[in-house]
Amino acid sequence: MTLMFFKLTYNVVKLYFNNETIYKANWGNILTEDVIKVADNSYIHPALKK
Repeated sequence: MTLMFFKLTYNVVKLYFNNETIYKANWGNILTEDVIKVADNSYIHPALKK
């Protein structure tokens, strides 16, 4: 008997921050909705952009 496991992952949002941004940002004053604006680079799945 052979067991096969598949791991499915879906990337719907990816946010990238460089060290300078991480240390410079005042995280206590950033709203969840604005985190994407603060990110140095981001990816948002097209289905979420609707």
